[in-house]
Amino acid sequence: MSLGSGGVALAILTLALSSHALPWGKKNKGPEPFDLSALEADRGAITEAFTKLERGKGLKGSKKVFIPSFQVEYIVKSSASAGAYSYSSKGSTRTASFFELSGLENERARAVTDRLYQKLVSDLEAKGFEVVPIEELEKHEAWVRLKERGAVEPSLEKSRLEPKAGESLVVAPSGMAVYYTQSDPKIGLKRALGNVGKMNKGENAQTYEGALMEVLEADMIKARFVIGFTQIKTKGGWRDSSEVSASMQFAVAPRTTEIQLIRKFKKYKAPFAKKQVYEPQVRKATKVHLTQGLFGGDPFVTAINDITPTAGKVVEGAANAMSILGAMSRMGGGTSMSKTRKYAVVIDPDAHEQSTERYVGAVIDMFMQRFESGP
Repeated sequence: MSLGSGGVALAILTLALSSHALPWGKKNKGPEPFDLSALEADRGAITEAFTKLERGKGLKGSKKVFIPSFQVEYIVKSSASAGAYSYSSKGSTRTASFFELSGLENERARAVTDRLYQKLVSDLEAKGFEVVPIEELEKHEAWVRLKERGAVEPSLEKSRLEPKAGESLVVAPSGMAVYYTQSDPKIGLKRALGNVGKMNKGENAQTYEGALMEVLEADMIKARFVIGFTQIKTKGGWRDSSEVSASMQFAVAPRTTEIQLIRKFKKYKAPFAKKQVYEPQVRKATKVHLTQGLFGGDPFVTAINDITPTAGKVVEGAANAMSILGAMSRMGGGTSMSKTRKYAVVIDPDAHEQSTERYVGAVIDMFMQRFESGP
C-alpha cells in the first residue's frame, strides 16, 4: 500500500471480533502525508490552511522576548476500544487495543528538542527580535525558582492533551524545565489544587514568569509541540462486529500544538504572604496553533510486537509493513465475546528523530509566517 506520490508504506494493524471475517485485502489508509516541498513553493497558502492566529496582530509591537517554556510532547501510549451488538445473533462483542511506542530514547529526544528550540530562536532573531538567552535567564532568582517548579529531565506522565493518549514523554531543551501553570490545559486537578496554595503565597510558576517579564522588560513566548505515532479508528454499535484498527504514522497534533506570545501581566500582593504576585495575561495572549493534523510520510516503524501476556510474538516486521493483520473469532448466537490486545510499536530511532526535526521544523516555519502576516 502506498500513500501519495512518495509511495510510502505504512504499518497497518487491525484487531477485530466479527461473525463475518474481514477480507485480507481490505485497506485502512492513513491520512495523506504533509508535502514539505509544497510548503517551500507556496508557504502563504499552506500556512493559511494549516494554522490559525488568535487575538492580536502577531509579532507587531514586540522587540525583546524570552522563552521560559518550550515543550515537545511525544505520545508514547495510545489505546481505543469498541463495542457492538448484533440483531441477528443477539450477541455482543468488545474489542480493545493498546499501543506502546518502543525505542524512543531520552537523550535523542532532548537533542532534537535542543535543535528545534535553537531554530525558533534563530527564526526570531532573523526577524529582528532580541531573544534573551538561557545563560542570561540563569542570573535571575525567578528563573531558578521557576525551574524548581518543574522537571529538568524528560518527564513521563499521563497525557491530558490528546483524548486517546495514555502517556506522554514531555521534553524541554537543555537548561529548561517542564512545568505547568494554572492556565495550562495539561495541569490536571491534582496540580491545580496544589497550585492554589502556591498562588496564595506568591510561589507558583506564573508568578516567576511574570517576575521575569518585569525584570527583563520583555514579552514572553511559550511553545508546545505534541507528536503522535498512531492513528486509531473504531467501529461498533448496532452491527455484527466491533473493530479497532490503527495506522502507524508520525503526526503533529492540531490545536494542542501552539505558540503563545504574552505581552502583559498584573501584579498584586499575595493574600497569605507579603510576596509580590505576578499574573501573566494568558487570556489576552496572541496564539497561533495548528488547525489540522500534520502527518509525516517517512517510514519510522520497524516492527509491531504483540505483547499481550498470552501472546508475546512478533506480528509484523518491516518486510511486510503493508499487510493487514487480524485476530478474529466467530460469534455464536446469543454469545458475548471480548478481545484485548497490547502491542509494542518499535521505531527506528534515526528515522523518528528525522521526522521530528523535519515536520516540527515545518510547523515552526508556518507559525512564524502566521505570526508575521497577522490575522
